[in-house]
Amino acid sequence: NHHMTGCNNSLQEKEIRMKLPKQTLQYRYDTQLLIEGEDLDEDEIADYITEHFDGDSLIAAGDTWENSTIIENAGASAEGIVLSTFFDESEPANDEAKSFITGFKEYLTANKQSDVIPAVSALGYDAYLAAYHAIEKAQSTDGEAIKEALKSVSFDGVTGSGISFDENGDANKDMAFIKTVKDGKFEFLTTTTVQN
Repeated sequence: NHHMTGCNNSLQEKEIRMKLPKQTLQYRYDTQLLIEGEDLDEDEIADYITEHFDGDSLIAAGDTWENSTIIENAGASAEGIVLSTFFDESEPANDEAKSFITGFKEYLTANKQSDVIPAVSALGYDAYLAAYHAIEKAQSTDGEAIKEALKSVSFDGVTGSGISFDENGDANKDMAFIKTVKDGKFEFLTTTTVQN
């Protein structure tokens, strides 16, 4: 395990371990890199990889990286990052999504923020809708009653139609959007589905 070097002081002070040698690497797509630690800064990680890996490299990330601050802070280092997410504002899933996109963009603009809607905001709205529908179905605000009602809730949300939950309360989802950063913006690449 090696500590990351060559980054700003806040990253050097953290206990971040990467399984890689200190010298610059020739990166191949079949290589897997595990980055572990607490309070990691995605921008600093992207910068480090860009500065220390020769050749083509692919940074694949989850939906929390779909945030305009990643691009703003990482600048050119963000180019080519690929991420999975559950929402694409350019492809509204239904009328609920269209309404959310219009209203949330107005909110962001009014508050002088980037009008790019992060997937976590769409998922948060869907979580609100799930709770609302479960409370309505349970006809109660009792936690156990809501939990039980959630198992039979199905609704159209921002991230898709027919959102429902299994017996454990996990969302039944089988699709993800794949995006990349191109020319300083998130760009839709494709969708992928999981076959059961």
